[in-house]
Amino acid sequence: MRATNNIQPRFATAQEIADLTGMAYSTVRSHIDKGIIPMVRVGGRKLVPLSYLDDLEEQARQRNTQSPGVKPRRAVRVRREAATR
Repeated sequence: MRATNNIQPRFATAQEIADLTGMAYSTVRSHIDKGIIPMVRVGGRKLVPLSYLDDLEEQARQRNTQSPGVKPRRAVRVRREAATR
């Protein structure tokens, strides 16, 4: 009997972050290089911890609930299924 691999990824590439957030790839790379988006180097690759998306989602949720009388900024939509490819 073969065991199934249920390991979830903990990091995403800049392209995956761009796909998940709707940001342009060049913007994601620029934010990584400037330190706005956290990253770790793994074997020469720059990877973004998926916890960054959780933080981004929480910030958007807080902005949308802080001022009910004020029109909220554009909400960030995160498509989780793309991160598990």
